[in-house]
Amino acid sequence: MDKAGLDIRVDNLHRSLVPGFYRLQQKDVRDRFQILHQIPTVAPNVDGYYTVTEFDQPPYGSISILRKAKLILTESEFCKNIFEEFADCEVHVINYPIDPQFKPEGVKHVFDPITDKFRFKFLSIFEWIMRKDPYTLIQAFVEEFSPEEDVCLILRTWTKFENPRKWIGKLAPNHNVFWMPTPVENLPALYRACDCFVTSTWGEGFGHPIAEALACGMKVIAPDSTGIKEFCNKTNSLMVPTTETEVGNGRNEIGHLIKPWFKCWKPDKEELKKAMRKAYRSELKFLVNNAPKVREKFSYDVVVNQIKEAFELD
Repeated sequence: MDKAGLDIRVDNLHRSLVPGFYRLQQKDVRDRFQILHQIPTVAPNVDGYYTVTEFDQPPYGSISILRKAKLILTESEFCKNIFEEFADCEVHVINYPIDPQFKPEGVKHVFDPITDKFRFKFLSIFEWIMRKDPYTLIQAFVEEFSPEEDVCLILRTWTKFENPRKWIGKLAPNHNVFWMPTPVENLPALYRACDCFVTSTWGEGFGHPIAEALACGMKVIAPDSTGIKEFCNKTNSLMVPTTETEVGNGRNEIGHLIKPWFKCWKPDKEELKKAMRKAYRSELKFLVNNAPKVREKFSYDVVVNQIKEAFELD
């Protein structure tokens, strides 16, 4: 926004200084249009919001707030179309730029000896919550591959609600499924050290790890749904068919945020298994060669132009 020419002041919810943004944080706070980059319920009285939804409605408590908003920014046409049904203001798509460090060339993460011995590595990066559905992902891997095959599934995941080690032990006993609980200092290196990114998510407002994996030249398996479809397609990914269904009484997101009747898009487990087998068996050079083109689609220059258009800057 600063590069696009907006007179922007940056703050964070903790009211602390953020390295790299000192100059923008020192600007006068008075008489400014306020845009919150968070769930709207965090600050229901600001002017506008930069937010997303992964379902067919905004988070339940946000609906009345968004109706009063003066401006909504979001990350995909999928989100824009939904927000326009619930808001009276303009809605603009402004993507996150993909940092140039996410590229096929570069250093690779070094795994521990147990994980490193596998020739083929599936990777999934996500917060362990209901919507990401790690249970189906683990089940699909265990059902499709035997422990004797030279392949593993690596889960870089974090959670406030569940115990991934418990679920891996329950769903994949004595199998090649590994949990990375600690943050990774060099995330692009982790992508480059693995062979295929896979997710069983029920929907994404955008899906940053999926786009980052493409940018790093990985094979990618993703559901054919929601904001994912705006950068994943049959030319760069293995797309898994989905079924629209009501959320139901799942864990972690039911309550004041997501109601049981909200729609989601669940990937077909059998098709997910087929895609994983295909990625393991085939080079898929056509997909891999096309994958890094996502870096051009979401470059800093492209995003700057989106900002200029949304704010009518010359």
